[in-house]
Amino acid sequence: MDNYYRKIQSEAIIMSYKGAATASLLNSMIDVAQTRLSLLTEQGQVKKRVFSILVELLQNIYHHFQDTSYLSMQEDDAIIFVLARDPNGYHVSTGNYVSNSEVPRLQAKLDTVNQATADELRARYQQVLNNGTLTQKSAGLGFLDMARKSGNKLEYEFKPYDHQFSFFSLTVHITAPQP
Repeated sequence: MDNYYRKIQSEAIIMSYKGAATASLLNSMIDVAQTRLSLLTEQGQVKKRVFSILVELLQNIYHHFQDTSYLSMQEDDAIIFVLARDPNGYHVSTGNYVSNSEVPRLQAKLDTVNQATADELRARYQQVLNNGTLTQKSAGLGFLDMARKSGNKLEYEFKPYDHQFSFFSLTVHITAPQP
């Protein structure tokens, strides 16, 4: 986790966090990110896309954190989050522990999203919305939405931590016009 955190901090950091996760902390992070994004000179549409993706990623962390017992891990290493400017726009990177039993399901959803064209993403997104069977874990709506809004593939990795958990890192790049 520390190597990943150092690697993603190599760009112009707008905001970063590494530590324990609580609902109130994640809500505060959203508030701070909204304030910091409002100070940027980017077009409103770019800020809106960055903020939407950031919220989705933090919600994913919250849902996975709530569903995972971290008794075998250090609380101060539970999650990481970085919002940064890079040469092509912005990226939002997160990392958190997930149960090893969840890895194949998450990987399949991410691979499906990454293999889809923009039109296929749009169609799948509408299909999930219209299907009426939306649940937090089964729909994959968040992954579809992030890929649609970013226009880029979702970069991810699962690194085994122990027999029970893996560290799941996810980075979403949001392309923005150069200043």
